[in-house]
Amino acid sequence: MGLVKLITCNSSIDAQIIKSKLESENVKVFLINENFTNLLPMYNNMLGAGIQIMVSNLDLRKSIEILSQMDQFTCPICGGKEFKIGLGKNRTNKVIAAILSLFVAVPLGNIQSERICVNCNNES
Repeated sequence: MGLVKLITCNSSIDAQIIKSKLESENVKVFLINENFTNLLPMYNNMLGAGIQIMVSNLDLRKSIEILSQMDQFTCPICGGKEFKIGLGKNRTNKVIAAILSLFVAVPLGNIQSERICVNCNNES
């Protein structure tokens, strides 16, 4: 039995919600990097940081089905379930911050990707 990464969350709250939903469906869940992510949130989405939700490879398909049925993955405006990933409206500022952080060698902030609804272009 091996473990595989199901999803990576940026907050402990999101990770605990997903963990409790999966455990209520009898799926064993392990959280990795929870303390690191809570202590140093500026490193989220860098070098594999973020709270990783790990499940058994035997439960992966069941976990994906449960995750897709959760309401948090629907658009609050149009109710759509199809999303694309991008930098969002502040893309220029995020790119400039990333370039500056390379020169300073210190992360200037958390540059997170945004989920953008395919139907209405709403960022969530």
